[in-house]
Amino acid sequence: LKQLLIGNYPCPIYNQFKNFKEIKSSYKPITSSSRIFALDVETFSDMNNNRQVPYWISIVDEELNCIYQTLIKTNDNQHMENYQQRREQVLEIVPNINERSLEQVHEDLKILFDDDLILAGHSIENDLKYLQIYYPYIIDTSIIYNLTGTRLEKTSLQKLYAIFFGCLIQKTRLEHDPTEDARATMELIQLKLSKNIEFGDWFLGGVDQLNVLGNYDSLKLDENIQQCQTFLVQTKFGLQEDFFKRIKQQNKALIIEQTSNNIKTSLPTIEVDSNRQVFKTCNEQLATHELLWLQFYISELNNNEQSLIKITKYVKKLYKSLREDSILIGILSGQDSFARCFVKIKDDEKLTPLVIDGKEYPYDLKLVKTK
Repeated sequence: LKQLLIGNYPCPIYNQFKNFKEIKSSYKPITSSSRIFALDVETFSDMNNNRQVPYWISIVDEELNCIYQTLIKTNDNQHMENYQQRREQVLEIVPNINERSLEQVHEDLKILFDDDLILAGHSIENDLKYLQIYYPYIIDTSIIYNLTGTRLEKTSLQKLYAIFFGCLIQKTRLEHDPTEDARATMELIQLKLSKNIEFGDWFLGGVDQLNVLGNYDSLKLDENIQQCQTFLVQTKFGLQEDFFKRIKQQNKALIIEQTSNNIKTSLPTIEVDSNRQVFKTCNEQLATHELLWLQFYISELNNNEQSLIKITKYVKKLYKSLREDSILIGILSGQDSFARCFVKIKDDEKLTPLVIDGKEYPYDLKLVKTK
């Protein structure tokens, strides 16, 4: 009960949920033989009332069979146009889908659910709110998997599935349907049950960031390059979100620059008088910071070529001081010409491109692992 309250799951003791419905009049204690159903609900936005309106529900069993799926027809005339648009889209994907009112869905679930059924979903508190129901036995994949190190920051279902199964779901909005999400949720639960309670949970010590977020061995890149790039962009695969925010919290970042203005930055900044001082200060800070942002300048009073030669020497020396797993990124922002960006991985001759089924994938996919 405490977990339900903290997670803002619908509970009868909250006035905001006083009109919600109980699915069963009574419940039996769950056992090792209790069944698990995974549920997902699709919604559209009611901008006037700042809420989500459910229009499509899907439930799958432990064999990943879709055992219940229906459109949820709205009774509100102001939502009818929105509903009809989505109904037409769904019928293109599932031509023979049923259409039920929310009250009829409640009656269907009463018949479908056992007295000891466990209901699963990803951030399932939202699905329960959309359906306006209570339920006591819950598995939430956004809780049992935690890769962020904070309970308030949940990893999306799409990213979890990409990390642990190497496949992309929800490729486009048109293809996205609740059956796909419910199946992905069930597969994640079965994976967790096949391991242990610590698996995939940062708080319980079950997440090795290097092994989980950097594990490409199961990644199925059997599609074209554009789809692979879409996969990486949409899932941020292998990357932490809010990078600058995270390194600021860990106090491991520093900006070293020459500046004459008072613009404030979100990261600690050291102001120096020359490019040489930028180099010297950076060398001193390498051991204590994981990100260093350096600003070198080419004075209009000096010869551009000579300035670049000096900066290049500084960069070479800094590169030699970096540890093996470092990445050096050089950005020439440009003034009268196009900008340029150069990326160098320290000791990249020790790295090899990802090879799957004899096919080598290029470096620009950022899929590189050590020998």
